[in-house]
Amino acid sequence: VVSALFAVVVTALALGCAKSPAPEPLAVRPLVPAAGEKVGVQHVALLFDASSTIVEDGHFPAQKLAYRGFIDGMPEGRYEVEAVAFGGSARQRSALAPFARAGLVKHADEIRKRREGTPIDRVLAELQGSLAGKGERAAVVLFSDGVPSDLVGREVSQAAVLDQARALAKSYKGNVCFHGVHTGADPVGQAFLQEFSRVTSCGSVRTLASVSDAGGIGRFGREALLAAAPAAAAPKALSAAAEDAHDL
Repeated sequence: VVSALFAVVVTALALGCAKSPAPEPLAVRPLVPAAGEKVGVQHVALLFDASSTIVEDGHFPAQKLAYRGFIDGMPEGRYEVEAVAFGGSARQRSALAPFARAGLVKHADEIRKRREGTPIDRVLAELQGSLAGKGERAAVVLFSDGVPSDLVGREVSQAAVLDQARALAKSYKGNVCFHGVHTGADPVGQAFLQEFSRVTSCGSVRTLASVSDAGGIGRFGREALLAAAPAAAAPKALSAAAEDAHDL
């Protein structure tokens, strides 16, 4: 009886400690620009908040799914991407390089739960080092609960974080658009990400729930990464003299 009871206890402990299988990635296809559209960015920064508040509030799995889905939906094209998952002083970074989906998918799949704070200002300063002096158009995409802190989780001034975003935009020789994906339901975080998206005139903010399926991710990617293609120039009319010469 004792042996049987011991076996039951061991089995229960083993089941309790077993890792639940990772959820299947969302079925997201790469964006293809429609008629009158083109890939509208030269640089993209993907920022994933893996700090204590995301982990402890239980939002990490859903945010990771959406982040991976966004990568799966990115269009093919000639642009560069940097991707950073962060929490406290820890970073999981895919350095700025020409877009290569396989490497970015590997980065997303390997993101681990972090602890400590949400140092968005420091991550933006590091990103400034990558993008300073580059130009044309960049998209900074932040997945976060929007509650910045220092390395160990102490509150920091939101104004200082926004100032760092402005410094990043100023160092770039072109337009930087800041896009926020709000995880959770903290109204303070929502308000911060609204301000983050307004650092320049081309940003946006949305909830994590709105990018939890292929359709939502596609709409987000189209807004953040595509742009209107210039209209084809109309053929110039021939002058009278040229028309006469052509008739000959």
